[in-house]
Amino acid sequence: MILITKRKPDKLHANNAGLVLYFCKRGEWTPEGQWRSERYDYIPEEAIYWTMLPDNPQSLETEDEASDRAMNQFLKNQYKDPELRVAIYPMVKLVWTTARRFFDGRK
Repeated sequence: MILITKRKPDKLHANNAGLVLYFCKRGEWTPEGQWRSERYDYIPEEAIYWTMLPDNPQSLETEDEASDRAMNQFLKNQYKDPELRVAIYPMVKLVWTTARRFFDGRK
């Protein structure tokens, strides 16, 4: 933990969301003090310490997103003409999602 008066955080200290963890002194509503995560360039008035936060985890691909990605890759592999892919996309999407629902969980 670093005293705000000694050194202020900058972009290099922020996590991938641009946040730093501040400890704020006691107040009327926080008799024990409180931890707050804020942007590195916004230092709360009552902050006395700061420290770095770990990066936020990358979002995981959902089952629907993975299925859409696989369908789009299938279309690109099968149909080289982009105009044709755009034209048949609604029909292929309907068949793809229907088949996925039908075969989901089956081996």
